[in-house]
Amino acid sequence: MTESDLEKLGVFSLGHRKKLLRAIEALTAARQPTGTTTAVSNVTVVPPSLVQHREAEFRQITVMFSDLVESTQLSEKLDPEDLRKLIDAYRGECSTAITRYGGEVARYFGDGVMAFFGWPRAHEDDAVRAIHAALEIVSGVAKISGPVTLTCRVGVCSGPVVVGEIGDSGTWSMDAVGETPNMLPRLQTLAAANTVLISESTRRLVSAALIFRTSASRNSKCN
Repeated sequence: MTESDLEKLGVFSLGHRKKLLRAIEALTAARQPTGTTTAVSNVTVVPPSLVQHREAEFRQITVMFSDLVESTQLSEKLDPEDLRKLIDAYRGECSTAITRYGGEVARYFGDGVMAFFGWPRAHEDDAVRAIHAALEIVSGVAKISGPVTLTCRVGVCSGPVVVGEIGDSGTWSMDAVGETPNMLPRLQTLAAANTVLISESTRRLVSAALIFRTSASRNSKCN
C-alpha cells in the first residue's frame, strides 16, 4: 500500500498517511519469519511462517474498550482468589456480548477488554453493533454476583486503522494502529461509571439508529 493508495481511500492528511505507512511497515516487520527453528531448553520455536494468521490491512473499524471502575481498590479489598473469580466473570460477560454482536475480542489488559467490530469480519452496522455490545456489558457486569458489586465504563471509537495479527513463536494477538485506538483511553477515562461514551466519529455513523445524551466533552454518552 502506497501513500497514493491511502489518499484514494480518503486519508487526506499527510501526517495521517505517513503515520499509517509507518504502522504498516512495523506490522510487516513483526511478521517476518526467521527461516529457522531454534531449540531452547528442549522447546522448539516454530517460525511465524508456519503459523496461520491474518494479514495486516487498512480498514475502517469500530474499536471498543471496557474497564472496571476503581479496580485498584478492588485488589486492596478482596482476596486474590475472589478477585480472580470476579475478573473471570467480568471477562466472560464482555466476551459474550462482543461475540453476540459480531465483534471479536482483540486482547485483555488486566481488567481492560479491547474488541474490534469490522475486522476480520465486516458488517454495514458495525458501529451500532459495538454500542449494543457495550450497553449489554455495562448492564451485565453490574449483575455479576460476588462479594462486591462491579462497575465498568466503556469507550467506543470509529475510524481508519492498520489492523492485523502480530507476534512470534506461534503466539499471535490482534492489534490496531492509528488515531482511533489512541483515543480510547481518554474516552473510557471520561466516561462515568455504568455508561458508554462514544466518539463523534461513531456518533455520525449511528445517529439514525440510536438516541444519545451529549456530554460536556462533546462526545456522546449512552446509558
